[in-house]
Amino acid sequence: MNKLPLGLMPRKMWDEVRKQGIEDAVKRYRDADKTVPWEWIQEHAELSERYDRKQSALEGQEWD
Repeated sequence: MNKLPLGLMPRKMWDEVRKQGIEDAVKRYRDADKTVPWEWIQEHAELSERYDRKQSALEGQEWD
């Protein structure tokens, strides 16, 4: 039996890990009284919006 090569982390999982990483970094910056880079805020908003859209789409599905 041949094993498949290692693939990619699923996008949803990567998004969740990245979103948590941004939240952790923002907290560290705020704790150190440093300005949070605007790019982090933008990326967090994009990831949150993508998650919300996916959740809305899933809630609209009917299950047999």
